[in-house]
Amino acid sequence: MRPFFKKCGRNFQIASGVTLNVSRNMEIGDDVYIAHNCWINASGGLTIGNGVIISPMVVIATTKHMYQNGRISEKSENAPIKIGDYSWISSNSVITCGTTIGTGCIVAACSSVVKDVGDFWLVGGVPAKPIHKLYTNETLISE
Repeated sequence: MRPFFKKCGRNFQIASGVTLNVSRNMEIGDDVYIAHNCWINASGGLTIGNGVIISPMVVIATTKHMYQNGRISEKSENAPIKIGDYSWISSNSVITCGTTIGTGCIVAACSSVVKDVGDFWLVGGVPAKPIHKLYTNETLISE
């Protein structure tokens, strides 16, 4: 699949039913898995780091329609999304344009990421908020 992407690493796996729009703007690291029925629009640019898992039915949208004069406009705006190394985006989550998800993060199922997420955070909800720090100062945090 390498010819269809801006960059594609080793051992990229993609399940059936995935929709990729403007894949030429996607950079994919090594050992990435995208599960079935995900919808990904990379028109604004999308970088997926090494070891990332994207669970079923996730939506990643680097574009959004604009709201003008009391209605949804035909105009849209684009902004890149970056998903850091070894992060996991759980099922039915939405990642919106202009956001960065740090290294080693977990996005809980059915969450909507509308703001940047720092490294090693479990986030969840609508909108997604920090729930638990996963790792800090070379030590795993367990509770």
